[in-house]
Amino acid sequence: MLRTLSICLALSIGAAAAAQTCDYRQPAPSAAMIEAEKMRKAESSPFALIMHLRATTEREPRNALAWQWRGSAEAAGGDYGAALESLDKAVSLDPCDPAARLTRAGLAAKLGQLKLAFDDYSAILSRDAANALAHRLRGDILFDVAEFSAALLDYDAAVATGSTDVDLLLNRGGLMQEFGRFRDAIADYDKILANESDNVEALVARGYSEFFLQDFAAAAPDLATGATINPNAAAWTFLARARLGQTDALDRLVEDTKKLPRQNWIGLVAEYLKAGASDERLLRLAAEDSERRCNIYFYLGELALAKGERTRAKALFEKGADACPKDPTRTNGSLREYVAIAEELKRMR
Repeated sequence: MLRTLSICLALSIGAAAAAQTCDYRQPAPSAAMIEAEKMRKAESSPFALIMHLRATTEREPRNALAWQWRGSAEAAGGDYGAALESLDKAVSLDPCDPAARLTRAGLAAKLGQLKLAFDDYSAILSRDAANALAHRLRGDILFDVAEFSAALLDYDAAVATGSTDVDLLLNRGGLMQEFGRFRDAIADYDKILANESDNVEALVARGYSEFFLQDFAAAAPDLATGATINPNAAAWTFLARARLGQTDALDRLVEDTKKLPRQNWIGLVAEYLKAGASDERLLRLAAEDSERRCNIYFYLGELALAKGERTRAKALFEKGADACPKDPTRTNGSLREYVAIAEELKRMR
């Protein structure tokens, strides 16, 4: 189904471009539009702005900008259906306005209307192939439907424009990890950290790649920056410390999970490990959740390697490879543990 959707998206690019005629001329600002601009800048209540812009579009039905602003205000007020209708009107009047298409695409993606969002980004790119934001956002849609190769083309095109957008580099770095291109992922995270040395998301993401490369000394401190924020980072920090032979790794995991903003099943894993629970007991904790079972096998395999138990580790990784979801739409958006298991098994051949 995902594959069919992505093919439909790809086939729509030409149609989106062909439909554009760029002869619209935005009228000079009326008194109502000048007042609307003041209200927008003053961040007036969405309701007051909506009422003002609805009256404006009644008086100026061919004012594309008024419809665009109205749609944005309606979206801010939570009236998504009305917002999409207003933005449809804005785009129908001025199909070549990238701001209107970006606004509509963002709302459409939020509402799950991926084809509409994809078409809007494609229409923008048909006229401005160097629009880094449109490339990144279209790449995000492709990533979300697990079309990784197509997503990478868009991310690469965005980076080629010279963009150093943090979200772009984080997303492309994450995609590089899915492809096993860990050094390329680190290069993207390093670009972020060159400007934002305390960016926790980039530090943790770099830590994952360093772990993949078996550079546990580098991975542990990077991952630790997120260990009390992100349960997955807490687990991987523990594993990196264990692989370094740090005897207090488990105690620190227990403490880290207690500091998480919300209780998470990783906290239970930490307590079970601390209590010396058997593999079977840990797997029962995961129940029938394939993603959690995948994680447990990965954790146990890494701990076996930390103890020098290579044969046991290989058996655990092989079970994990069978248990892990292979479709990122069935996980938290990443196949990280599955990729890690596959890398470990490659090294054991």
